[in-house]
Amino acid sequence: MNLRSPQRSVFLLCLVISILSGLNAPAMAGDGPPEPPAAPDAPDGPAVFVIEGDAPVFSWQSGHAEVFLGVTPVDLTAELCRHFGADVSGAVMIGRVEEDSPAAEAGLEVGDILLAVDGESIDSGVQLRARILRKKAGEPVSLDILRDGRRRELEATLASRERRGHVAYKWIGPMRQAQQAARRARAEALARFGDGDWLTKLKELEVVREKELRERIDQLEKKLDELAARMNQKSR
Repeated sequence: MNLRSPQRSVFLLCLVISILSGLNAPAMAGDGPPEPPAAPDAPDGPAVFVIEGDAPVFSWQSGHAEVFLGVTPVDLTAELCRHFGADVSGAVMIGRVEEDSPAAEAGLEVGDILLAVDGESIDSGVQLRARILRKKAGEPVSLDILRDGRRRELEATLASRERRGHVAYKWIGPMRQAQQAARRARAEALARFGDGDWLTKLKELEVVREKELRERIDQLEKKLDELAARMNQKSR
């Protein structure tokens, strides 16, 4: 039995996500930036928390059209790219494809690894969005992807829609509430790390966690190889 297959890659990805879930605490809706610039008080009202869409909010009332592809990208590290068979320093995996979107019509699927747009390599969701926004609605765009270990080229025709919120944590409600949330987050960080140099310590902690994750992935690879060897012996 051969475990080096697309099913094995999907299995490994699920396990990596499970490991990441254990290593990193989930971001909550109340989290905010350490200290946003001061702003005048806004009228009281319900806070709106946007977690979906693919364009930044430039004003309180947008209503403008924007070009879009219709995917939610997931950034991949160089290690994960090599694991999935892409010898690049970075790429993005398609985490979601919107129904009836240009991406869906082009045949993009969840799990595809997007390597380049119009022949230009990309290594992050931010870079992907920048490339798409350079185009106009109705223009074609070529997408170089990796699927099941094979490279393919798809072509999508971009469309336009009303501007929506960015895939990020942004406050659209009262600025006062955002400032209060930021102060709480800063106080919690200072209490956890004990001094004002908490950002440096946080980065050091991230390095430790990344190293631990790589070690767990290596251990998992070893165990899977051992399992494959045992199953091959039994099948003989």
